[in-house]
Amino acid sequence: GLASYPFRQDRLVLVLPPGHALSGRHTVSFADTLSFEFIGLPEQSALQQHLEQLAIRSGGPMRLRARAANFDAICRMVRRGAGLAVVPEESAQRHPEIRHGALPLTDDWATRRLSLVVREWAQLPLPAQRLVAFLRQGESGITGDR
Repeated sequence: GLASYPFRQDRLVLVLPPGHALSGRHTVSFADTLSFEFIGLPEQSALQQHLEQLAIRSGGPMRLRARAANFDAICRMVRRGAGLAVVPEESAQRHPEIRHGALPLTDDWATRRLSLVVREWAQLPLPAQRLVAFLRQGESGITGDR
């Protein structure tokens, strides 16, 4: 009874304070960052749980120095030198002080394909259909035939 529609891609990047030991690199693997301290999301965050599991599979736990409620707060803490963080590239772009030093992660999982998942198109109320259509602007075939 659910339909899934491609929404957009979202790339995770590593943000680091100016002058950090990893500054000047063009890319980095998540495993290569695990010896440094991180700023993370709240413990119940799905992304944070995912990152912590990936860290264990990559050779060690994430060394969390602090947690922050959202990506903007995390980026502010990184800018002030509190640690590294993995954030969506779009979030890093909103912070000029760190966006130029944001490093793409080389790990395959760092490029996420986001989808909208809703009840079958015909069962959606008209306002919900309009919202899905708006969010998918530029996509072809929004009529629910998938």
